[in-house]
Amino acid sequence: METTGQSAFTELVEDGGTGLLHRPGDAASLASRIRRITAEEDRNREMGLAARRRYERGFSPAVGLERLLEEYRTAIAGRSALARGGDTRAGRGDGDSR
Repeated sequence: METTGQSAFTELVEDGGTGLLHRPGDAASLASRIRRITAEEDRNREMGLAARRRYERGFSPAVGLERLLEEYRTAIAGRSALARGGDTRAGRGDGDSR
């Protein structure tokens, strides 16, 4: 993958590891990256495999769903602690506010 080094792309693409980033608006940087992509077939395959592993570990629908469910579990646990009069800071639900 080749993309600009801004916004969410920097979270998705590790420059040189899972793809290549270029500076937005910099045609020379873009051209350099395109030349690199077309010249290094084996390296591109490695980056593609690394990108796939990164996606599966951190961005797949299953991972996203698990993160969402964990957020719900945390929110529900916090609400339960609050209903009991406990302190919800740092996951505490025992009423101790230390």
